[in-house]
Amino acid sequence: MPARCEATNARGEPCGMAPLQGTSQCWAHNPSRGEARALARKRGGRNRRVALAIDPPTDAPRLRDVGAIQRQLEDAVYNTLRLANSPTRSRTIGYLLGFALRALEVGELEARLGALESQLPSPSPWRTA
Repeated sequence: MPARCEATNARGEPCGMAPLQGTSQCWAHNPSRGEARALARKRGGRNRRVALAIDPPTDAPRLRDVGAIQRQLEDAVYNTLRLANSPTRSRTIGYLLGFALRALEVGELEARLGALESQLPSPSPWRTA
C-alpha cells in the first residue's frame, strides 16, 4: 500500500495526502467517499455562513432630514457591533462613526442656521427680488 494517495491534484501533481486504510486513495479522491465529501462541503458552507444581526427592514428608510440619517447610522453601528469581531467589522465601524460625526456637524449647522433665520425680519410681501 502506498504511503501517499495515488491520485493527482488539480495542477497534475501527486496528491500528497495519506491514503485511507485498506485503499490507495485519500479521503478526497476515494470514489466511495463522494457522499461524505458532499455532506462535509455542505456542512462547512453552513458553518461559514454569516448570520444577519437582525432581520432586514421591510420598508425603505426615510432619509429626508439629518435626524433620520443619524438614526439610520445609529442602527447600522448597533447592528455592526453585534457581528463577530473581525478586521472588516472594525473597518466598517470606523467608516460609520466618521459618517456619524459628519451628520452631527451638519445637524448642528442646520440648527444654528435655523436660529439665525428665525431672527431675521420677515420679508415684505410687496418687495420683489
